[in-house]
Amino acid sequence: MEEIWKKAVVLGAIGMILGIFVGTGFWLFLSGDAPGASDGSGAMIVHLLLSGVLGMVANGSSAIYEIEEWGIVRATVTHFVITMGTYYTIAFSLGWFSPTDPDCWIMSGILVFVYFMIWLLQSLIFKHKVKRMNEELRRWKSMRDIDENFNYERRNEV
Repeated sequence: MEEIWKKAVVLGAIGMILGIFVGTGFWLFLSGDAPGASDGSGAMIVHLLLSGVLGMVANGSSAIYEIEEWGIVRATVTHFVITMGTYYTIAFSLGWFSPTDPDCWIMSGILVFVYFMIWLLQSLIFKHKVKRMNEELRRWKSMRDIDENFNYERRNEV
């Protein structure tokens, strides 16, 4: 379990950095000529820090997938709830939108779609890796069987 926590910390640190970079892009793109958009004001700093927190939580909590006792469904649902809960908490507190705003539902749909696409891609990648590992195990087993048969035949010759 300690290894999972270490991985979560490393992934979280990477996510924090990525979140700040993405937050910077969104801030520059969306704020335009808004007051405080480029003067390093408190609003910008809070936005960037909370964007970093969102990246940290979303990326760091992906270490949940390393818990072998959990199935893929439990890990995915847990990660989704943690990520979306953090997203909505930050989005509502920063005033990105309100729960009654139609943009909230549009953004939710986009996030669910993106989340699903990333999950599907990762699932396909791991399925391919498992298939390759199983092929390698079969090859290794057949080579071991050949070696055992060869040794058995040599013993019988003597």
